[in-house]
Amino acid sequence: MRLLSLDAHGRVLDWINWQDATCLYARDAVAWTLGDPCLRVHGGTCR
Repeated sequence: MRLLSLDAHGRVLDWINWQDATCLYARDAVAWTLGDPCLRVHGGTCR
């Protein structure tokens, strides 16, 4: 699954995989989201 990555102004940056999106979300590096969650991830390890 690939997700569209946008900058803080809404401009398209690139398509990213769900693993990279999860890391960004866990690090509070996501400015805003749109729509319903498309995937639920449990567990993991610190990187």
